[in-house]
Amino acid sequence: MKDNATEKKILRAAEEEFMREGYAGARTTSIARNAGVTHAMLHYYFQSKDLLYNRIMDEKIELFEDAIMFKLSDEKLPIKDRIILGAINHFDFLCENPDLPRFFMNEFTLHPELIDRVRDAFVKYLPVTFNMQQELDLAAARGEICPANAGTLMADIILLNIITFFITPIMVSAGLGNTEDLQNARKAENIEIIKKRLAV
Repeated sequence: MKDNATEKKILRAAEEEFMREGYAGARTTSIARNAGVTHAMLHYYFQSKDLLYNRIMDEKIELFEDAIMFKLSDEKLPIKDRIILGAINHFDFLCENPDLPRFFMNEFTLHPELIDRVRDAFVKYLPVTFNMQQELDLAAARGEICPANAGTLMADIILLNIITFFITPIMVSAGLGNTEDLQNARKAENIEIIKKRLAV
């Protein structure tokens, strides 16, 4: 019988291995060692490297999307507030997973079919995006914000946040600051950019 705690240890070790090495460089022997299980035990829980990789990818894609969409779907708040909170939540998620943007970029380059999986995962958020567009249009008609396309706005937020985690290591190595201070400054700047985009 499979033990939930053992499965979680394997998944966490696999996540670290895939984030560090990518699919091509990851080794199940290394994952098993870091999880504290035998190679045979790893294969008992996950019959192949592909199954482990797909499990990690699906989990990360879902978390990445939920980070921004969770706040956007909270209809108790005004649409402008939800957009700002969504941007903040997404940035904070990336702070907790700083290797994720680079990992996705590398894996999408090597495995273009992964882009289809991201697209398919976003389908479940189409009703949220549709409702968001309606609310944006109504808020613009009331003169509360500038007209905005919901899809473009989400892309702006995601790209603004992601680029931070590519340039921060470069800035740190150039002696321009430490990671935490640079990320905090960039987060504040990104939020200001989104606010100005919506400002009347």
